[in-house]
Amino acid sequence: MFTTRSSGALMEAAIQDKPGTGDARSRWSRKRANASDFTITLNDIMPRLASVVNDNDRLLTVVSNMSTNVFSPLVHARIFPENLRISYLNLWYNVTKISQASKIWKKDIIEALNHAKLFSTPFDLVRPGWLPVLKQLLINDKDRLNEIATRILPPTSAGNIFGVGASAARLDADKKTQLNLRRIVLLLMSAEKDYALSSYSMIEDKLSELINASTASSPSSATRAEVFMVIRALLLKMSHIHLASLWPLITAELQRAISSSLPRSLDYDLYNGLCLIQACKLLDLLLVVAPDDFQMHEWLFITDTIEAVYRPGHWDPAALVDDIAEELGSAEPVSAYPGAELTPMMSSTRRGAKMKMPLLAVVGKEVVEASKPEIVQRLLRPWFAQLSIQAFEATYGMLEVDWEACEEALLRDVFDDSTLVG
Repeated sequence: MFTTRSSGALMEAAIQDKPGTGDARSRWSRKRANASDFTITLNDIMPRLASVVNDNDRLLTVVSNMSTNVFSPLVHARIFPENLRISYLNLWYNVTKISQASKIWKKDIIEALNHAKLFSTPFDLVRPGWLPVLKQLLINDKDRLNEIATRILPPTSAGNIFGVGASAARLDADKKTQLNLRRIVLLLMSAEKDYALSSYSMIEDKLSELINASTASSPSSATRAEVFMVIRALLLKMSHIHLASLWPLITAELQRAISSSLPRSLDYDLYNGLCLIQACKLLDLLLVVAPDDFQMHEWLFITDTIEAVYRPGHWDPAALVDDIAEELGSAEPVSAYPGAELTPMMSSTRRGAKMKMPLLAVVGKEVVEASKPEIVQRLLRPWFAQLSIQAFEATYGMLEVDWEACEEALLRDVFDDSTLVG
């Protein structure tokens, strides 16, 4: 089969089979590519492969041939991950069920995970394709999270005082740190709840080190956006009782980050626009999930009493978000920025019931590419103005959390390669 259908033709078929509209000739070409795509046949056979090939050595030979002719060419192709298709990822997942061959298929998955372009994968392949594959990797490789965490180096200013290649070195360190932090998020989202308990202390130490980064260190404070993503993943994939040691870091960092919205803030330059958006998304998620330990500190950020709805005359807000909203001035109920419309903190489409979900669930690329003053004025100013009342109404409406929407919002941020430095 692999002799008659080369890996080069396989790559070509993957590109031709992209979904979309087209004329009759292009639709016929896609059907023809599907007809000759042996991954469909292999996906049917794989669950019964052990019965068909009952000899262990022959089974290993089959998996080795798949690695050589399908998976390795996929990962090492110049156009990776544009050559990916759900049938390939399904085949990969079926192969991971063969525990005897874990040494063979683990190598290809780890190479894909370490690929610098992994996070430009089309989002519709992430949840049905990558997450099951990576879950199988974690089952067979218990130290993978620790291994990636050890690659993250603490911020240092050594070598920057002379300015020789400092900017290029800093960008390189930022890019590597961002990619490794996103890999940690991806693995956390792939795993079962509390899987990362054994790696939690190391991850927490790495986050504590990166929080001390400055604009001149290497890696720099630009990596804070990914730090906030990792904390969001921990909130979604860890029991909150295990996060007790992390709350002082979360509350202190959120206060500094959100306060940097104002030009008079001492930390204004420390948090760029992307870091500020991610900090606000973290607060958004905390208000939706409402962990018990955070509820003791909630009053620092929003007004959680009836004053959130019925504000008295000459109101002097004590909560940080409301104070910033007052200083920035009144805002329209919906952001005027294209692609940045705020959603109500609820969803009526899941299981026919209203459910809590973040206000900043989806932020368009137009916002991400804007300057920090534009982000504050056209996206965050309406969010600051609405947050207390939306959180109050969602809480006392006794709405359940839409976990799927929270996870999807995080994965969309992770697989947005336009937010990587460089």
